[in-house]
Parts: sequence; C-alpha cells; structure tokens
Amino acid sequence: MISVAARSVLTASCSRSIYAKPAAGGLLGAIARRFKTDGVKGAVIGIDLGTTNSCVAVMEGKQARASNLQVIENSEGVRTTPSVVAFTKDGERLVGAPAKRQAVTNSQNTLYATKRLIGRRFDDPEVQKDV
Repeated sequence: MISVAARSVLTASCSRSIYAKPAAGGLLGAIARRFKTDGVKGAVIGIDLGTTNSCVAVMEGKQARASNLQVIENSEGVRTTPSVVAFTKDGERLVGAPAKRQAVTNSQNTLYATKRLIGRRFDDPEVQKDV
C-alpha cells in the first residue's frame, strides 16, 4: 500500500514516459510498473503513522484535492488517534486514547513511540534499550 503523499511524490518525480515505457529490467521501471496510477480504481487509503498520533484518510478519485479527501474519525469521534497500544491483565488490547489514559497505571504493558523502532533489528542497541 502506498500513501497518498508517497503516490504524489512518485508521480511528480517520474515522467509520463516512464509510465508509458518502463525500463525492462531497471529499478525505476519496476517501481513505475508497481505504483502506476493509471490502474487505480476506487478509493485510496492513506495512513499517517506518527510517533505521537496517527491519522487515516480516504481519497476518492485520481486527483489529491481537498474535495476528494476525507479524514476518518476514530470511535471517539476524533480525527487523530494517539499512537499507543496497551495490554491489560485480562489480555484485552487497548488502542489510542484508552491505552494512553491507562499508561501511568500499566506502564509495563503499554507501547508508545514505537515508530522510531520500525525497520530496526531486534539486536539493535536502540531497540534493546527499550526492551
């Protein structure tokens, strides 16, 4: 899945000739074929995974315009959700504001600011510092 912003950057950075005639074996040609916008049908969902808060939006149509974008509200009616996940003693999973609210009383089972760890190996010193 590619976000709306990433798709816009890719479209802006690649000429139309790349889409029409991608290089047979080149990396740029492979990217152009994979993320070609001509084949997009239906809505595109973009996820802004932030360190503190996250947001989800839907784009309908092929043009990224304000009239085509709609931010999806969470179950509490808010357009952003805290990037926090927690597990209770009973094994229940809490996400967003409920997880953030109980973080002080259940800090050992609450995960936050994990975006900075995405893509790192488990033995990375930065990851081990938080384990």
